Amino acid sequence: MSSETPIVDVADEASDAQFPGKLRKGELYWRDRQPWLQEHGYMLRPRYRPDWKPSWIGTKRSWIISEDGVSPSHHAILDATRIADGRIVTLKRISRSIHPHEAEIGQLFSSPPLASDTRNHCVPLFEVLQDPIKEDMSILVMPLLRKYNDPRFGTIGEAVEFFRQLFEGLQFMHKQHVAHRDIMRLNVMLDPQAMYLQLYHPNFCDKKLDMSGNAKHYTRTERPTRYYLTDFGLSRKYDPSAGPPNEYPIIGGDRTVPEFQRERMNEACNPFPTDIYCTGNLIREDFLRKYYGLEFMEKLIEDMVQDDPAKRPTIDDVVSRFDEIRNSLKRSTLRSRLVAKNEDVIIRVLMGLQHAFRTTSFVVRRLPAIPTPSESTSIHATSAKSVIFNESTPSEARASDLAAAASVAPNPPLFTAPTAPERPPYDVTLDAKVPVTEAKHTLSDFSASSLAEHTVSGCQRSPYDITLVDAKLEAKSERVIPDTRVLASAGPVTTESDHEPIPLDLTAAEKSSPHFVPSDAPPPQPVIADLVTSA
Repeated sequence: MSSETPIVDVADEASDAQFPGKLRKGELYWRDRQPWLQEHGYMLRPRYRPDWKPSWIGTKRSWIISEDGVSPSHHAILDATRIADGRIVTLKRISRSIHPHEAEIGQLFSSPPLASDTRNHCVPLFEVLQDPIKEDMSILVMPLLRKYNDPRFGTIGEAVEFFRQLFEGLQFMHKQHVAHRDIMRLNVMLDPQAMYLQLYHPNFCDKKLDMSGNAKHYTRTERPTRYYLTDFGLSRKYDPSAGPPNEYPIIGGDRTVPEFQRERMNEACNPFPTDIYCTGNLIREDFLRKYYGLEFMEKLIEDMVQDDPAKRPTIDDVVSRFDEIRNSLKRSTLRSRLVAKNEDVIIRVLMGLQHAFRTTSFVVRRLPAIPTPSESTSIHATSAKSVIFNESTPSEARASDLAAAASVAPNPPLFTAPTAPERPPYDVTLDAKVPVTEAKHTLSDFSASSLAEHTVSGCQRSPYDITLVDAKLEAKSERVIPDTRVLASAGPVTTESDHEPIPLDLTAAEKSSPHFVPSDAPPPQPVIADLVTSA
């Protein structure tokens, strides 16, 4: 064997046994666009660079535990480093023909005046990049977020704050006449920048960015965090002057919705009550059926998940009733530990003792029982170009146009439900009335493994809406070791945050991180290096 580490040719058809850890077919998209993304201010990890040399070759280290050896869970989503400020972001590729409103709705909520509203819990959209090869493809640039329940909730008060933000975020969307239409556990995320002062690795969420050890974090009570609604692939904005919307159901991640059952699939319905059901079902499945001490939420959730959509409360009613419930709770209840129903007795005793000491510390430090984040923790939508030059990108200009239109005619409709709605051709259902010739994809296009990934049981579906084109392309069984807890996160803390700034003096371990951008890396513009140095 040559002492020199070879440059990997990912086009090689070698088997996993011959070269474990090689790039998968879905990853070739990112490898081919790495130079183009770098020109636009985003650096991919070494695994996706043209001169990638696997770090484990020539060593005794396994590819499984190597930073550049593991394929991401979903190939339509990848992390990147924004060269201008070192912030780690999420890149998501979408097909505009399948999800024509996703980018536009994301820009709507990321533009003034909606972007600065503290009730806005829609994930910020930093930038929209037009794919240089595929005209139908766009790349959304968003913050790196994390699953909403990882790390686990410590107290009932922390869970109550999550409920409040979830209801508040949905209420804000509905006030703009936008229905989410795909609320489920993987589409609700948290911003980790408050809880994690040292960022974790996007593929190994329990490890530090440089893989030198475990990533430490604070509790939600110590460092309150914000929660965000993501994935607007099925979302729609309606014209209120046209009356209540009336559409055929499009199945999202939660397939227990009564409107989605076979006998009702051909009935057009209002999507706003469907949002109420999905939100209530998320709380029922992930909290009421898993933890003790949340009985005060049972009546409200029971009303939210009624079979008859007309009997479900509106989001304004939900918020009003929840505020009454929250104000009635005692402080001792809010500080109580959130105990899992399947917790072992011995573990319960040990964790109870730990919780008692921790709660004493919280009381002494006068930390509130309901940890509400400050306004300064909100993520602000900034593109790579605007970070450096304070200029707007084409996508930001489009967002400004939407905001200007909103000031003249509030809530401009992005989509108006037709009087006699027709089922979209990309809606994959079991409806026999949809001719196969009219559908772009049918159930036969997918393998069993692909269908299992998109099934609600366990909600093991993509955190972001993976297009059917991607699902079909990547349905083949491949050996991948995913970590679905890491879906997106904010990178280094911005100057607008009241937390500790990222130190300028990097350690040797940090410089060896795959996210460290070397000084000789060509920046988007010649003056970037000077600006970063002067900062």
